[in-house]
Amino acid sequence: MSQNKKKIIVRVSSGLGNQLFMFCNAYYLSQKYNLKLKIDDKSSFFQKKNLSDNRLSKLKFFKISDKCYKGVKYYDSWLKHIFRKILLILKKDNFFLEHKYKNTKKTFYKPIKLNQNTNIEISGYYESEKYFIKSKKKLQCMLVPKIAFKSKYIDLLKNSNSVSIHIRTKAFYGYAYKDFNKKKPIRIQDQINYIKKSILFMKSKLKNPKFFIWSDDINLIKKYFNPSIFEFINTKNDIHDFYLFSFCKHFIVSPSTYHWMGAWLNKNENKICLRPNYMTPSNNINFWPEKWIKI
Repeated sequence: MSQNKKKIIVRVSSGLGNQLFMFCNAYYLSQKYNLKLKIDDKSSFFQKKNLSDNRLSKLKFFKISDKCYKGVKYYDSWLKHIFRKILLILKKDNFFLEHKYKNTKKTFYKPIKLNQNTNIEISGYYESEKYFIKSKKKLQCMLVPKIAFKSKYIDLLKNSNSVSIHIRTKAFYGYAYKDFNKKKPIRIQDQINYIKKSILFMKSKLKNPKFFIWSDDINLIKKYFNPSIFEFINTKNDIHDFYLFSFCKHFIVSPSTYHWMGAWLNKNENKICLRPNYMTPSNNINFWPEKWIKI
């Protein structure tokens, strides 16, 4: 019976945050429809040259079953890509011909209905907890880095009323997030203002909060936040940083899928998660969980 069980294969792409969103969605669907979950972590990256390590698949660093990578048809070269096109035309690729589901629009949530008697390939963006909220407990246990990194920050995070702050400056200089209400680009100063308001809120709610700042440009951020008050972290390893998020007590969440996932997967049931009122990636009105507090 299990040999006839249909498959759902998720083709992951983009950075770590989006990869985690894609996996979470596929995992939930595999549980709901009783499908074998498979991960294609190669096909979407082969044609993109000059990718940094941060833009390659990182799911293999998490506690996901190795079975998810077995029996997957990778199209990680132009020859294989062309061969697949030929199979599709000739209707010989039974796995991929049955059903493909791709969500290219990040701006809204659309419930997914699948046929559990059909093999499925799924790709695209699923940036809302609504796609996988029912599997949260299992995902929190699974999406933990395999490597328990050693770090001087772990005890500091565990033994204080730690608040995680994440500032990705390149997200503002490389391309512009839009103010969903005013339809204008968001600048670095807007994020700094949001963080400073959030810090005041945390101070009013928490006893002796300790603020930890992660950033891709520590020197720049130190111009806005006093180094004698704030603890700055940059391990230069996104998996290591993600591991440290799991020890934080509370979060001032930045408009990034990476920090969103770090906060959402954190197991502290009493955590306070703050989020900006004025900016959402790609104008996605379903991006922020309803329980997170707008600042």
